[in-house]
Amino acid sequence: MSMPDRSGHEIRAREILKHVDAINPIVVEVGVYVGDVSQHLLKHRRDLILYMVDSWLAVVPDTPYWNTDDQHTRCTQEEMDVYATMASNAVDFAESRAIILRMDSLVAADAIKFYGMKPCLIFLDADHSYEGCSADIKAWAPLVRAGGYLGGHDYRNQWFEKFGVTQAVDEFAASIGAQIETGDDTTWFIKL
Repeated sequence: MSMPDRSGHEIRAREILKHVDAINPIVVEVGVYVGDVSQHLLKHRRDLILYMVDSWLAVVPDTPYWNTDDQHTRCTQEEMDVYATMASNAVDFAESRAIILRMDSLVAADAIKFYGMKPCLIFLDADHSYEGCSADIKAWAPLVRAGGYLGGHDYRNQWFEKFGVTQAVDEFAASIGAQIETGDDTTWFIKL
């Protein structure tokens, strides 16, 4: 089993925390991996409620996401199961403030929509293909409360030329006439 790359999680968490509402600190993290970002968020904001969305399923070969060559696309189901357990263990201390939704991101978006939740921030770091990121943006953006943020990771990431995140984010921002705020570790945020 390959060891997970755990670099950058504190930087991403700091960027996320800059955008979390003081009154309505409900955040959705789509693409949790081993829970390092989740753990940091929950430790540094004791009032934060975090919905952690990840299918932890092995990626099907020859799909748009597989073809991005993202390291996560080559993980076996056994590895993904271990990463799901690591994520759960990483946030045990937060008890009911950490809600793990082990499901496809689009299914999770429908579930959250059904319950009428309006998070102040939704952070996308799951399927990095253009198709997958576009679908996530389309599903999750309407769920952000007015004045909240949609954000994510791997925007203009020069190390992964096959990622479609930049194109998907640029197209979304242009379609609503919004500015893209960039942060450290290739993070991006759009105020809605």
